[in-house]
Amino acid sequence: MSGPKVVDVRAIRAAQEREFRKLRYRIQKQFRKIQTMLEATEDETLRRVFGSLNDALARLDADREATASPGSLNSILDQANATLESALQLKSKIEEKRIASVAERIARQRSIAAAISATVLRLEAANMTSMKAALMAKPDEIQLQIALDALATESQRQADADLQGVADSLAGSHGTISVTDWLAEQPAEISSANERLEQLAAKVCVLDGLDDASPWLTRIADVRQIDDVARQRLQTDSLIIQLGEELDRRRGLERRVELLDALEAELAAFDANADPLRQRIECARGDEVTDIAALQAEVAAWAEAEAKRIDRDASRAAILSVLQSMGYDVRESMATGWAEDGKVVVQAPGSQDYAVELSTVAGDRLKTQLVRFGDPGSSNAMQQQRDVEMETTWCKSHAEVMGELDRRGVETKVLTARPIGSTPIAVIPKTDERRSQIKTTVKNQERQQQSKRP
Repeated sequence: MSGPKVVDVRAIRAAQEREFRKLRYRIQKQFRKIQTMLEATEDETLRRVFGSLNDALARLDADREATASPGSLNSILDQANATLESALQLKSKIEEKRIASVAERIARQRSIAAAISATVLRLEAANMTSMKAALMAKPDEIQLQIALDALATESQRQADADLQGVADSLAGSHGTISVTDWLAEQPAEISSANERLEQLAAKVCVLDGLDDASPWLTRIADVRQIDDVARQRLQTDSLIIQLGEELDRRRGLERRVELLDALEAELAAFDANADPLRQRIECARGDEVTDIAALQAEVAAWAEAEAKRIDRDASRAAILSVLQSMGYDVRESMATGWAEDGKVVVQAPGSQDYAVELSTVAGDRLKTQLVRFGDPGSSNAMQQQRDVEMETTWCKSHAEVMGELDRRGVETKVLTARPIGSTPIAVIPKTDERRSQIKTTVKNQERQQQSKRP
């Protein structure tokens, strides 16, 4: 069938390129976050995993540059998605390790605080007033070690049995012991509430980008110094609630950042200027409360409109390129004319009187029909037979065009088509501007051919 046809045309390659650029932007964004997180850890295994992900991204870039096949690009997109997922998993793993590390430091500081309290009592029992004052003035791990060393020395100097027993419990029966070893030998007991407290504090600190948990440790220490057991339990529960709320807030901010990152990725898929939207996204990063739903809708609308424009341009350029390769008279201005006027007429090869009219209908669908230049009011049997012959020729060419477009990553689907000869060919008057343009082109081609003859 080669009467007027309506074809659904989709620029698959252009859409794949946009998807790759969007994925690549998201991958790089995660890589930058991972790089920052790795600076706070010495885990070589995680660093090697990150290095392998960087290598995978480099291979994806090389593969994308080397292929033009839509099928191959689909495979590359699958690999890009897998790389992004691996990056997210690595980021989560690093976060878990950082939380565990901070929680361990919090627990150690709690144990040291308990050890300092116990050591102060033993220094007092040993009548080591100056050492006790020094430890109370500077209650840290260094001063605790000094106090333990002093107790060990005093234990060796005196022969008092009771003092020897005290020293043995603090410094070991064979002299000096390190704070770490002493804590390991006498692990401090901890309630489930306090353990929950420390875990929440560690998570909040990591999400806040802090490895120093001292702000929360101070509040936790204040609660633990409360003598009244019931009141201490009440304050502990209250602090757990506050930490839980803070953690929820931090998680919410993290999700907000991820949404804003996704909006930036949408814009990164295009070359068009989207600076006003990017500026609004950046402003939203500094605002924790303003709803970003409206911004999301604007970015989505802009991206959809820009994608349609790009796909239309890519489809038109591909169609004209294919026709030109088949001998049709395609000029540089036609793509622009098609975009502006909604249609363009391309002269059939070897003919001054027949051409193909390409037009955009029903949104982005392509309508093709054979047209003839002449007098709309005159037609005879011979002319009709000639029209049928040219329609038959165009029918074959149309199938070739559709096949070549598919190979170039432009998906096509014929939606409507009429049988050859069922509809009279549209006739464009000889006075039509399009006719004069084609006639001039044909004459120029004939002159060029004559000038080449010997």
